[in-house]
Amino acid sequence: MNRILSLILAALLLAASVVSCGNGDTTTDETKSSIDVVETKAPETVPDETNAPASSYDTTLVTENGTALAHIVVAEGAGVLEKYAAEELRYHIQKVSGAEISVTNTVRENSLPIIICTPESLPELETLFPEDLNWLRDLGEAGSNERWGSDGFAIRSHEGKVYIFGATGKGALNGVYDFIEENLGVLWIRADEEIGLVYDEMPTVTVQKTDYREKSPFEVRGWNLCANNGSGESELVTMRNKLNSVGLLPAGNSTAQTAVRNGMVQAGANHNVKNLVLSSPIYDPNCTEYWNTDDEGNPLPVEESVQINFYSDKAAEAIAAGLISIFKAGNTKAYPAGIEDYDGTGRVAPNDTLPFEYAPGQFVNPDDPNYASTVFFTFLNKVARLVKAECPDATIDTFAYFFTQAAPACDVEDNIRVVFAPIYCEDLSAPIDDPDNIHNARLVNDLSAWRSITPNLVIYNYYGCYWPANSYERPIWRKIQGDLRYYAAMGITGVLPEGDADCKDVIRGFSPDDHGGSSNVWGMNSLTFWLYHKLSWNPEEDVDALIKEFCDKCYGEASPHMLEYYRLLEKGWTEGKNDYFMWSVSPKELYLYMDNFVYLPDLEDEMIAALQNAWDAADDVEKERIRRIKEVYENYFAE
Repeated sequence: MNRILSLILAALLLAASVVSCGNGDTTTDETKSSIDVVETKAPETVPDETNAPASSYDTTLVTENGTALAHIVVAEGAGVLEKYAAEELRYHIQKVSGAEISVTNTVRENSLPIIICTPESLPELETLFPEDLNWLRDLGEAGSNERWGSDGFAIRSHEGKVYIFGATGKGALNGVYDFIEENLGVLWIRADEEIGLVYDEMPTVTVQKTDYREKSPFEVRGWNLCANNGSGESELVTMRNKLNSVGLLPAGNSTAQTAVRNGMVQAGANHNVKNLVLSSPIYDPNCTEYWNTDDEGNPLPVEESVQINFYSDKAAEAIAAGLISIFKAGNTKAYPAGIEDYDGTGRVAPNDTLPFEYAPGQFVNPDDPNYASTVFFTFLNKVARLVKAECPDATIDTFAYFFTQAAPACDVEDNIRVVFAPIYCEDLSAPIDDPDNIHNARLVNDLSAWRSITPNLVIYNYYGCYWPANSYERPIWRKIQGDLRYYAAMGITGVLPEGDADCKDVIRGFSPDDHGGSSNVWGMNSLTFWLYHKLSWNPEEDVDALIKEFCDKCYGEASPHMLEYYRLLEKGWTEGKNDYFMWSVSPKELYLYMDNFVYLPDLEDEMIAALQNAWDAADDVEKERIRRIKEVYENYFAE
């Protein structure tokens, strides 16, 4: 920590350094989870300031009439995320108020200090807010039904200063984003800031909400964004919404790319076992044992091998060597080793016709439903043990998907993180634990079986991945909330659904006349994606209140009409869902969705009227947020 800042803060905080802020219960606005409930409301306790000297400035004013009355303080030796958090706060204050606020390494007189810190950059936090730090550091126990993310935050007003801090740098960054939302009224909904950075001009900014703390029940919260152009801009939007994980970290040196690499971690599986063998430093091009066989047991060339030979020790050693080299390079602590994107193991004759011994004297038979899964995870356990011997802090991400969705009979090594991806049987019309939904019953059974084997489970739902995503928004808000409540109650590690990056120059299998690319997916689904961001931080949020907040801030005078559109959309989905088809390889799935509800009495006319009324009431920026939705429905109904 910068010595000057440390000395100044120590002097300014001397009175507080001998008094704990925890006079009573400090569980303020904290996220609290059990099997039955997750809540964020709790009694407040504010540090005792009865003996604090009066400030010479207004301790609630950040700016006044476009002039800065506060300053941002971050230690010169602070971590990169604290420094980035300071720049993000400065940037958004300037956007909202027009005021140029300074970022300094020292606390100044006659100005409100907003101090962004962790215990490493400001050791006095340990004395000032010990209960907050203990609470933030309490992550629960692996295997329990009460677990927490490590990137929670606390925001405290104390002796004329505002402290935004976490036990980690990412926690401090999350606190800054929450401070911006709560006190500046900002929403982040799209990568393009012209339409995606939502705020009202506010020349006078006051501190309206402090003295609370929050943490999420999920350590992993993110998206696996397909069609990514590598910009990092979509991931920046999700990071600002307090997500912390991404399927692939972006390359490059732009501000967005660097910020994402610093603030997010790579998580999630990939279909890459063949490539891991081929790129291994010990790969032997003359070895045929790595690959599948034909029905007579003759090795196939690599191009015809749909998976690899999961019975092969040489294949396990090759993959382990590749992973070890990746981890020792120091760029990531988690890396995928997942089955190829193919619903089958391929032949490995005659092994795949014989009972398989996964532990001494313990067998599965080829007709057992978890036979292939047991073979694969026995194989991956070998890889994991070799990796752990060289890289004990590394994590291998892998899919429970297709033939590995069923939980194996074997145990799973603790350095393996399982990404559960229900590609076939997830029913998006109902929460996963809906007792009346027969389609999701298998998922609940599979998840329960997995949960009994390993605490390291990440769920890969298909919330943003469906063929007509650029032409139809599925109003699955209640389903997402129900899913996340269930996952939190189970002590699941986290959530990493599939979606698409918000970029204009990539088209991923959608209608051939759609030149908007994946940005049109976000244009249609901005509300659903934003709600997922909010609920993955706190599954107990009020969904209806969030929808109203979104519409009020994004659509202004058009809000009542967009609220009516979303009401009709949800009505059509709910009443027309009995005949819908959840997953299809055909873009015509659009009709299977829309036709089920547009012929409900008067729904077509009501939806067009709501969107037209919204258009008429919207300003130019708000029109751009409505445009994709309005054009799709007008074109569809016209046909």
